[in-house]
Amino acid sequence: MGPRGSLFPGGQTSAIVAVGPRYLPESFAVCHTEPAPVVFTWLVPITTGEAEVIQKFGWGTLE
Repeated sequence: MGPRGSLFPGGQTSAIVAVGPRYLPESFAVCHTEPAPVVFTWLVPITTGEAEVIQKFGWGTLE
């Protein structure tokens, strides 16, 4: 999401990317509940340049 301006005072991050939780078991990523599953994600702050790379070439290029 973004870029939309500085996320934190004095910082260079201006966008956020949502990614699956790393370093945890895959079974942790989804909690199966009624009426719908809940998908856990990490919200990672990124710079405008990183957001542009994702928009042009996809997440895999930055990752």
